[in-house]
Parts: sequence; C-alpha cells; structure tokens
Amino acid sequence: MLDVSFGRVFTYDNAGFDRLKVKKAGMGLWLNGSLGIGKDHLITALLRMNSMYEKQNILLGFSYRFGNSKYNFYLETFGEKLENYYDEDQEAPFVDQEYIASKFSLDLGTSWIEYNNTGILYQYSFVAGGDFKISRKILLNFALRAQFEKNFQLTRFVPVANIVCLMF
Repeated sequence: MLDVSFGRVFTYDNAGFDRLKVKKAGMGLWLNGSLGIGKDHLITALLRMNSMYEKQNILLGFSYRFGNSKYNFYLETFGEKLENYYDEDQEAPFVDQEYIASKFSLDLGTSWIEYNNTGILYQYSFVAGGDFKISRKILLNFALRAQFEKNFQLTRFVPVANIVCLMF
C-alpha cells in the first residue's frame, strides 16, 4: 500500500471565539508505504517534507511490526532535518511577525510557528512498543521512545502507557 498526501499548511490562533486568524504557513508532502510479509509481519516507510516560511523540515522513517489481532510489537526509527525549529538558546526565538508565539508549547510541535533561527537541527528517534488486547473492549498501548541529536547524544527519553476503551 502507498499513501500520498500533498497540501497547504496553515497556522491559526484557536484561542479566539470570533475568528481563527488563519495564515498560510507553507506546503507539505507525505509519502507512507507499507509491505505485508506473511500473516504477522509489516514493514513501513515514511517520508514527510514541509516547506514552512521558506524553510524545510524533512522526516524519513522506517518501522517493523509483528503481531495479530490480540497483540503486536513494533520497532521504528526515524531521522529529521529541521530548518524551522525552536531553539531555546536564542534570545529571540520567534520572528517579530509570529502572532501565536505566546501560545507556543514544545508538545504541540514546531511546524506551525515561524522561528528566527538560521541553523539546521538533525535529530533521530528510536521507538519500541506494542499493544495488548486485554479484553474485547480494553487495549493496553505501551512504548519507549528515545530521541538523540546529530552526535547521538540522548536529548529525550519518554516511556508511554495508555489504556484505551474500544467503542464498538
């Protein structure tokens, strides 16, 4: 299977009730391919390119998944080249025209806001996780995610566990 998406990217201020203040931020391209091997294996690849405010962010990733309808496990890795990113060491990280900078949060991502940086950030992530179907309506998700900088220095380690109630 191959998924292809292309479109315009917008930023907006969703805090106001009267209007969103939508502003064009750039263009995006997304390619996602998968190949099933046998009954229990899946290999996927992902290429995501965003052109934001005349800067480009590129992500390339691969994953392997093994499992069935009761349980599955996965390993994935991806690398990113970021030209539009938040640099906490900068004195003024946002451009003067960025009108939603006051609502910035690292957890929301970096693609929607225009940054003042001129460098390029390379980062890599490795993730291991899976799902267990505890009962017909309860699913347990878990993962360990490690993020590294260009020299493979660990910058973030995030363990995740979720219990999902399946509604069907």
